[in-house]
Amino acid sequence: MEKAKGFGIYTEREMRKALQFLHDVGLLAHYEEGKLDAIVILDPQWLAKMMATIISFTNKYVKNGVLEYKGFQQIWKGEYPSDLYPQLIELLEKFEILYPLVTSENTAVTAYLVPSLLPEERPQKALIKIWPRKVKLGWVQFGRVYQFEFVPLGFFARLMVRIAMLPHLDISQNCCWRNGVCFLFCLMRLYLSFFFCSFHFTFVSMFFF
Repeated sequence: MEKAKGFGIYTEREMRKALQFLHDVGLLAHYEEGKLDAIVILDPQWLAKMMATIISFTNKYVKNGVLEYKGFQQIWKGEYPSDLYPQLIELLEKFEILYPLVTSENTAVTAYLVPSLLPEERPQKALIKIWPRKVKLGWVQFGRVYQFEFVPLGFFARLMVRIAMLPHLDISQNCCWRNGVCFLFCLMRLYLSFFFCSFHFTFVSMFFF
């Protein structure tokens, strides 16, 4: 704040207006949510470089699309200070690159799902347990297919995280792959898949009636 006074900025309100303007024109990056409010990224290219440390097919610390918390220490060692890790992780969550996986007791985050690095092959055996080939008695199934002329690269991975963030919706960690996922919600299940070559999405839900 002391340095800002040299540019005619004397109050926090003026500071935030200046930060918002510089963010909007792309000269820096600043986000007011949570821990991110405490940092200002002077070089937006630095942000892209940080994201690239995670989204890389050569990343040996992501196993089947899952990155354990200790993996960040290996990936970022020597690049970023450890006290900055919470903000960096929150940035990756904000841009829907990571999805936090909690323990069975729902108390702590132990690992993160990286949808763009999930295996390409569909986990058929695990999928059948949640989504049987034939609809069982008492269950109702319906769905929709959406066709698009174009879908940007990485869109489905972000969509997967966006849906997983909805309240009370659980992602089935054993039933997710690069172009598909199953979600669980009480007695309801949601199957979502994407066919990249034809740009169409399939949404199917099944619930107990």
